[in-house]
Amino acid sequence: MANRQDRRHTHGQRAGPGQEVSERRRRLRSEAGQPPDDDSRLDPVDERGDIPDHRAHRPEQDQAPFDQFTLARRRARSWMRLHDRYNYSKGVLAGPRGQCYNMAWPNSSVMDEAIAREFLICPACRTGPFTIIPFERDDRGLVHGILRCDACRSWYRVEDRLPELLPHDLRDAARGRAFMARFHDRWQGWSSGSAPAPVPSDGSRVLKAEQMEFFRTQAGRYDDGITAAPFWIAFDRLFLDAIGRAGAKRGVLVEVGCGTGRLAPRLAEAFRTLLGFDLSEAMAREAMRRFSACGTLPGRALHFVADADHIPVRGGAADCVLFAGVLSYVAMPAVALAESVRILAEDGVLLGHENNASVFRPCFDLLMALHESWVAKSYPPHGALSGADLVGWLGAAGMSASYRTEVFLPPHVFNLLPPSRAERLMRFTNATASRLPWIRRQGGLLLFSGRRKGTMEVR
Repeated sequence: MANRQDRRHTHGQRAGPGQEVSERRRRLRSEAGQPPDDDSRLDPVDERGDIPDHRAHRPEQDQAPFDQFTLARRRARSWMRLHDRYNYSKGVLAGPRGQCYNMAWPNSSVMDEAIAREFLICPACRTGPFTIIPFERDDRGLVHGILRCDACRSWYRVEDRLPELLPHDLRDAARGRAFMARFHDRWQGWSSGSAPAPVPSDGSRVLKAEQMEFFRTQAGRYDDGITAAPFWIAFDRLFLDAIGRAGAKRGVLVEVGCGTGRLAPRLAEAFRTLLGFDLSEAMAREAMRRFSACGTLPGRALHFVADADHIPVRGGAADCVLFAGVLSYVAMPAVALAESVRILAEDGVLLGHENNASVFRPCFDLLMALHESWVAKSYPPHGALSGADLVGWLGAAGMSASYRTEVFLPPHVFNLLPPSRAERLMRFTNATASRLPWIRRQGGLLLFSGRRKGTMEVR
């Protein structure tokens, strides 16, 4: 045991496998013209290429207790880091143009250029790829810059690490002018790009502008009645269980309308890459900030500003697309669902939940009028949806679909209990009501799913 401990502490004295891949990494970054990376963010490796168990070097009384779940997560993360070192030269992935990207993903608010090149496309021409024109970088990546479409020459700003990938007619004109004035001498192509898209005649642009203004003022406090509410804590756990049972590959997940990103940390534990976007820049920034504050997670993430009717993600890139209460906010749910089907892989899964237009909906509306639990800015015709509508829209997009309903008591009842008891009560009432032929379709929330192939039920 003593010799083993000595080898762990003396790995810096000899050039073991860990130091060899580290030198290779520095050389690759140097050839790509990138600054030397800070290896302190990576776990050290010993002579055998293993990750040292830092707990073994602490006094026994300093070792924090942990359960079997925590131990399993630590082992999984260690395996993923070793896997990356073996395949990608200790966290360095050489891109198609010779760039090197850091694949050891500390959970930080970064504009991940590797994700942008691999998955994002221009929402105007639906092609791409993008050329990244940096204005300012730091040790965590791109801070300010431009994403320019190589096909139509449209450009999209990246400001404070957040890309704005909206169609021309939805962009924040005032913020765009301020960005141009700030960096006018850094790029000569400000006048390039395609003409703005025609303004839709169905009124959807007016709705989107109203929502963007509403959430601009509400982003910082939007979750005040949601994140800490026992009802939403309980339901989020049930919804995440449904995602885990859906059978989607654990590759790329796209969250449509990510809001403030309250689900993102849990999703990043289950999926390799998370792409989250929202129509509201304020909400997307809040999601990015909250994700950054969660510590290191196994998955990497990129948040950006985009429209559900023009998703700037290449076709077939997503293993799972998530709608967490979003369809009631869009003017044309069928269009948003068709766009999501476009970006799904051949065996991809689409999952979501929405307000159910049940016979008990007026009771909920009355309780919300008496005691508002949270604020909303949904599109009035679609404040609540029916399962038949969802199945029809998904079927028209070429998917087999199914749904079921949950939550058979008002949220106000669950909010009277601690989160753990609220969850137990929700699971009990769901299981009981699901056995009653008519009642089982009258839950307050719809859980729906769709696949490109075969039929899948939400279990």
